[in-house]
Amino acid sequence: MDTGIIELPLIRIYETSFYNNYIVNQIDFAFLNNSYQVFNGGASYYNPGINLLTRFGIVDLFEDYRLTAGFRFAGDFDSNEYLLSFENMKGKFDFVLSNPPYRKVGSGRVNPLEEKALARHEILATLEDVLRTGHHLLKNKGRLCLIYPATRTADVFQLLRHFHLEPKKVQFVYSRPEDESSLVLVEALKEGRTQVKVLRPFILYEPGGQYTPQAEDLFR
Repeated sequence: MDTGIIELPLIRIYETSFYNNYIVNQIDFAFLNNSYQVFNGGASYYNPGINLLTRFGIVDLFEDYRLTAGFRFAGDFDSNEYLLSFENMKGKFDFVLSNPPYRKVGSGRVNPLEEKALARHEILATLEDVLRTGHHLLKNKGRLCLIYPATRTADVFQLLRHFHLEPKKVQFVYSRPEDESSLVLVEALKEGRTQVKVLRPFILYEPGGQYTPQAEDLFR
């Protein structure tokens, strides 16, 4: 019988619980941590020799906390290493998208309307501000996507690496096939490895002025 009374589900408070994220076992000739070595008066560099490395990580259900631990047993039993790290990732994100102000102050005509001027020029936020904030908001291996004028591609790449955001995908945007590129789309990975993939050009219009099939698929 419908009494008209809505019964709310029981609300349970989330209790932090962890699960195993990864386990690594390997034999190699590397240090567990890249650290400074004591100067011994010469140019020699201490080689750790063959060793056994074990490292594992655990993360909570919501990926707010991550714990990493490991140890390295050296073959000569003289340079053993231990590692323990804790990361608080609350408020961090897997993905950040930014369509920031484009032009530097003093370049190009500044729109007399304040809201348009702020949206098109770096009046209140520079490229450095955008990338610094993106790095702060992202988890490790999180992705940052940017849209910028193609003429500033070199600036974008240089500053991305400065903030430990490695470019992974790049795509240049053209109004028409015969035009120069107007925009560049960049996807970067926080603390990623060096390797970039250049995607095929994105062309908006056919010679007759209609959208290309590529653009139509995007706008659907």
